[in-house]
Amino acid sequence: MKRKNKIFAVVLCAAVLSGGAAATAYAGWVQNGGQWYYYNESGNQVYGQWIKDGNAWYYMDYNGIMARNQLIDDTYYVGDNGVMVVNNWQYIQDDPWTAEAHWYYFGADGRAYEDGWKTIGGQKYHFTSRQMDTGWYEDGENVYYLGSSGAMAVGWNLLYSDRDEGWSDQNWYYFSSTGRMSRSKEQSIGGVTYIFDSYGRMLTGWVDYENFTSAYYDNITEDVNHLKYCDASGAPVSGWQYLVTPDGSDESWFYFREGKAYTPSYKTTPLNDHYGVAKINNKVYCFNSGGRMVTGELELSDGRNYYFDESGAMVTGRVTIDGEVFYYDKTGSLGNVGAGYTGVKDGYLYENGSLVRAEEGLRYEVVTVAGKTYLVNESGKVRTGGTVTDADGNKYKVEESDDGGYHITRVN
Repeated sequence: MKRKNKIFAVVLCAAVLSGGAAATAYAGWVQNGGQWYYYNESGNQVYGQWIKDGNAWYYMDYNGIMARNQLIDDTYYVGDNGVMVVNNWQYIQDDPWTAEAHWYYFGADGRAYEDGWKTIGGQKYHFTSRQMDTGWYEDGENVYYLGSSGAMAVGWNLLYSDRDEGWSDQNWYYFSSTGRMSRSKEQSIGGVTYIFDSYGRMLTGWVDYENFTSAYYDNITEDVNHLKYCDASGAPVSGWQYLVTPDGSDESWFYFREGKAYTPSYKTTPLNDHYGVAKINNKVYCFNSGGRMVTGELELSDGRNYYFDESGAMVTGRVTIDGEVFYYDKTGSLGNVGAGYTGVKDGYLYENGSLVRAEEGLRYEVVTVAGKTYLVNESGKVRTGGTVTDADGNKYKVEESDDGGYHITRVN
């Protein structure tokens, strides 16, 4: 305080007058016992007032001592040099009983910012009772995050969810440019749609996008038609995924389009209410009502048969499965192609895809398929004419009939 020292020197020179002369009133600073005092122009000591010296403001307390390092009227603050703080932050121990301290910001007039939002240095802060707020802040229906620095969060933030829900784990949250946290909504961000629950947590795994819940946190519907699957980034998946089923009971392959699994009611051609087929990368796959990819033999209630290999791809044409011969239709529209063939194909007889042949050792046998009569050998080959004799010596004559079958007459 060079200015104060100069004033003090002047005061000392004028303090003692010679020969009974009257004392002259003086104004300025006086230091005594390490404390500073101030006298006004009338020579009176100043108590409980602000005084201005140059461009700086000082506060003289009710003992007339210049205040230092303290809040004045819970509104202003003077630093170690006694100067009122302006346009600056100050960390202040404001509760002498608990030693609790808070950040304050003092504006151009020296007053601490009061309740509400303030922009400081390009960042937004919130104050309550002049103290800077930190961490989670709720304002009615809106939730904000202010962090340890007090600066309002915007965009994506990985945070501990330790508000009042009884748990504390890290989750991704999204805050708009106004600082409001996204919650209970689907929201497109950067061209990707994310789902947030009522706590604002970005959801992953099986997600109920109608109720904004997930299997990780909640009990959700087992109806896959009301679910989406989101990967660890929160983005809804597309393509093949091998996953635990929504009820957690099993694992299976699923195929997704923008998070939704293929089912008989989504992106497939239904075979019935329980199964649907879809062409993926030039192969046909089947999915049940739970979205699971089907493998192996599929027999429908109306008698139709299909077969899907271990990869899930539909099998067509003549194939041998577990030593048995089958034929699955290679032609037809999606939903019809792949059905087990009934009738004669390439000289062999099939019923719902299964090869029909004479019982082993008989050589020939008369059979009826779809109301038509045929004579087949042990390989399933259909006899189309002439006369043949079976292993018991029975002789049969074969003639074509108008219905596409054959007249078969025993002739001995």
